[in-house]
Amino acid sequence: MTDDLPTAKPYAAHVCRECGHEILRSGMDTYALVSGVVECPSCGHPAPLNIEIRALDEKKPPVKSDGKA
Repeated sequence: MTDDLPTAKPYAAHVCRECGHEILRSGMDTYALVSGVVECPSCGHPAPLNIEIRALDEKKPPVKSDGKA
């Protein structure tokens, strides 16, 4: 086994499809978790739960729905 393998731990987060804002599960209210509809605290856009698995060392910049940063 080599020591140069990445040690970053993955985490799950909802990512707003409108503005790219990331919301951790711990930051969601009970309604969002039960209904599967999350309202973005950044832009206010309500959308279905959109979970992405990310690594702690891979902070991605917000991406708008048109694919531009």
